[in-house]
Amino acid sequence: MVLKHLNIFFGVLILCLFSHQGFAQGNKLFVTALDENEQPIPKVEVLVDSFYAAVTKPDGKLIISMKTTDDPQSLTAVKNGFAFKDWGYDTTSREITIHMVTTGLIKGKVTSKKGNLPVPNVEVLLVGTRAAPAHTNKKGEFTIKLPADISPNSPKKYAVYSFGLESSDFEFYERNGLSNIRLQQMPAHKVKVAYVIDNITKKPIADLMLTADGKEYTSDQNGYIKFRYALSTKNEFKLLGYQVVNLAYDERNAALRLRVQQALSNVSDTVVVTTRSGERLIVKVDEFNNLLAERNKNLSTERSQLEKEADAIKKKLDSGNVSDEERIELKRKLDAIFSNLARNRKVGDSIENIRQKVLEEVNNKLKLAKIQSDLAKKNAQTLQLEQKAAKARSQRNNLIFGSIATILLLIAIAFFMFNRRNRKQNKLLGEKVTEINRKNEMLEESKTILDRKNAQLSQQRHEMERQHTKITDSIRYALTIQEAILPAQELITAAFKDHFILYKPKDIVGGDFYWFAQKGDNYIISAIDCTGHGVPGGFMTMIGNTLLNQIVKEDNITDPKEILTQLNIKVKETLKEQVKDEGRDGDGMDLGILNFDMVNKTATFCGAKTPLFYVKNGEITYLKGTNISIGSTLSRKKKEFKSHTITFEEGDQFYLASDGFQDQLGGPNNGKQKFLKKTFIALIEEVSVYPLEEQVQRFEEALAKWQGAGDQTDDIVILGLKV
Repeated sequence: MVLKHLNIFFGVLILCLFSHQGFAQGNKLFVTALDENEQPIPKVEVLVDSFYAAVTKPDGKLIISMKTTDDPQSLTAVKNGFAFKDWGYDTTSREITIHMVTTGLIKGKVTSKKGNLPVPNVEVLLVGTRAAPAHTNKKGEFTIKLPADISPNSPKKYAVYSFGLESSDFEFYERNGLSNIRLQQMPAHKVKVAYVIDNITKKPIADLMLTADGKEYTSDQNGYIKFRYALSTKNEFKLLGYQVVNLAYDERNAALRLRVQQALSNVSDTVVVTTRSGERLIVKVDEFNNLLAERNKNLSTERSQLEKEADAIKKKLDSGNVSDEERIELKRKLDAIFSNLARNRKVGDSIENIRQKVLEEVNNKLKLAKIQSDLAKKNAQTLQLEQKAAKARSQRNNLIFGSIATILLLIAIAFFMFNRRNRKQNKLLGEKVTEINRKNEMLEESKTILDRKNAQLSQQRHEMERQHTKITDSIRYALTIQEAILPAQELITAAFKDHFILYKPKDIVGGDFYWFAQKGDNYIISAIDCTGHGVPGGFMTMIGNTLLNQIVKEDNITDPKEILTQLNIKVKETLKEQVKDEGRDGDGMDLGILNFDMVNKTATFCGAKTPLFYVKNGEITYLKGTNISIGSTLSRKKKEFKSHTITFEEGDQFYLASDGFQDQLGGPNNGKQKFLKKTFIALIEEVSVYPLEEQVQRFEEALAKWQGAGDQTDDIVILGLKV
């Protein structure tokens, strides 16, 4: 009768598995992202039905596994430098084609690492391209226009120039179709000295006017400025005719270093330029600057090309593999190149002379504007002082007349009131004054008590924070010790080239851990769940690791059943005194252990309240562990551990896991529902079709989706192995 029921059970199980495989094939979507030239686009963020999210691979393709076989209803796609156009869907092949067009624009956002706040007025440069730099707005957003020869798919490298920020310390990542840059703010320092350096010549700048904290200073011959009192590096520093490129703190000299450059486009709108023919033209400074920069760039490119050609001709001449006629022709070309180089440098020097003249004229305009501004300020101050003096005289006269009238009125009222008052009113007034004074004294006393209580509470809070920091540091050190006992990844990789380990302690220190040992051709691996989590669970992991090493590595016991039997005895002996003293008999550990005999192609499993899941030919099998906890004395019945031997083939997959994943609270019922074993088995069956390095990611995604905003319920460890 039992055999008959088993046959029926396995028949239903096989039918369910084949049905699930057919469903799994029908619930996949095959996505391809193409540009306007029908070329694949990598790293496109795709969202289907507002739930299924994925990113295209380098070939512009990806596969999305849906929960149902229904056709997709909505789709969005984003990629920096592209605009989403439309998408098409083939119901027969379940293929989706996404069409996008290039915008020629790279968009991004700059925020601070601390507080994730937007950083305005930051200059962002796309390194290695001819793209013009961009500046962030109040929201920290920026837009860079790409040159026609630069593809949005090209790798991006940014440089950041910011006031009061360390441009070398930032993070960069692409998300939601934006280049996200997170800057590290420069810590505040108190300084009494600053020095100014030209960003182009790298030389100090003398006689430069700087305004800080409302005070004006001038740099000396060495570019140094001494402040009247210590200023914070977070202050705003303004320089006449210059803009700050970078602000940094010089620890060795305890000084503030300002790298600056002349701000032509900000100080003067136009300037007069004299042409070769003597004609004087009025041009805009910013346009003139751009023209000079473009010309300098072209000259530099031409000079580099000429130098390369000269080097090539020199190498050919030095090789000796040329005829006399070729040598004469090459020397003629070399002379022509040197002549062009001389002309190139002469033109460059001429452009630099023009730039210096423009700078000189702008500086003259600045000085004149400064004089006019100072004169206007002085006139305004003089007028303001005169107005204040007149107003003060008027107020003083009004005050004198008002005071005299008030005094006369008060005398009259006092005389009138004196005749009407009586002793009873005077007594009542005295009682009121006494009551007020008494209440004031009570308020002062209450204030003193409150201040004392606040001081005590503040002291207690500081002490609690200090103790919390001390405890946290100790726990982190315990984590370091616990991580040291875990088997090295190199050992497991040498035994199982295709494997993954999902290890997520609930707290800093966890009660779950994994263990591995090799004895000859036998690979022994285990996933262990100790009683509790946090620091108590961490201590139990130390006990379990030590005893397993002793049993397997020292006593040479490799049979999983005998290992669990010996471990049960040793844990009970170790915890005997604690159980006796504290009346606790539930401490111990649950684990599953596997011994792979690589010669005979067999795997022997034995579990203590921990099952084994293994997938063979696409079919998942669940082996239940013996209902005994290692070290527990709750059960008085004597039970023996039961082992299972499995003959494996190449490609079979084995999974060992603690119950932390299955006990995780979350889901739709207000986050109070457990994940449970049935759902966990279905999840293993779903992810087993993927490579193991992708399986661990899908386990984590499933956990995060189920957990939601809730806390992690228990420690989690999952071992996935493919033989």
